[in-house]
Amino acid sequence: MVGEVVRQVIDLPPVRPTVTDHVAYRCRCECGTVTVADLPPEAKAPVIANELVFDKILAVLTEGPASPALRSALYDVAAELPGATLDGHVTDSLGRSGTAVEYPSIADSDEIRLLIDPTTGQLLEEQGIANRNSGVPVGTIIYQTTYVREGPTHQVGALPTTTAAG
Repeated sequence: MVGEVVRQVIDLPPVRPTVTDHVAYRCRCECGTVTVADLPPEAKAPVIANELVFDKILAVLTEGPASPALRSALYDVAAELPGATLDGHVTDSLGRSGTAVEYPSIADSDEIRLLIDPTTGQLLEEQGIANRNSGVPVGTIIYQTTYVREGPTHQVGALPTTTAAG
């Protein structure tokens, strides 16, 4: 034997968040005193930050290496967030067909739409869509990022020579 060649594939496990809503009731007795039940110490945030979950999903899909299994799990989580909507018949700016996951912004200024290739799980495009509070006509694309090619590169500004799928 002359030596060996080693290659690694980094595969993150699927993400499946568990959400538990804790409710503390307020009661007023006849004397006028208001009491509130105790919440568990881990229930610190007043509202679940679904937009932050969506933003983290978007960051993994656009900035990090994500296997097809991880991408699939992240799209499932995004689609199940309260307020998310799915559209199975969309076309990106390059004419590619896909499925859209749309999520409203907490700031109520726009909605974020992810267009996904249902065959490969690749993110095709990210769009910001105007809603009623954006100051432009509802449905107007405020911004978009189109993903043409994905893969490693050896130089800043160079295009990848391969895609993550092959």
